[in-house]
Amino acid sequence: MMEAQGGEMPAVVTETSKVTYLDGNSLEISKLIELGKPNMCVELTEEAWQGVRKSRQVVDDLLTSNTVSYGINTGFGKFARTRIDKDKLVDLQKNLIRSHCAGVGNPIAVDIARRCLVLRINTLAKGYSQVQNILHSQIV
Repeated sequence: MMEAQGGEMPAVVTETSKVTYLDGNSLEISKLIELGKPNMCVELTEEAWQGVRKSRQVVDDLLTSNTVSYGINTGFGKFARTRIDKDKLVDLQKNLIRSHCAGVGNPIAVDIARRCLVLRINTLAKGYSQVQNILHSQIV
């Protein structure tokens, strides 16, 4: 296994960690650069959490009502008209993620990986993705 080039391993959150609150709208490049450093942490603002929960409720309501919805309870692409059984929905989402996972070349530096995650968290904080709250909790 190759080691990532440059940067330090992410630090554990401590009392000396600096927290930046993300709302999905106001992240500036200078702050993104800073967030690549160790001892920098991110959290979502309460308003962002509310948007995430409200957006997710849309999916939960679709699932409860048994409404057919592309990519939520159907396949993708040429399988868009294929209804997926409720007991297979978790597998559908896992397989979607797995189908998009690929690693080519050397690992990226830790500070760059941290910035990529911050960008993803910030995008999800907009509240349009309808992801489960646990995803935010796990990557923040």
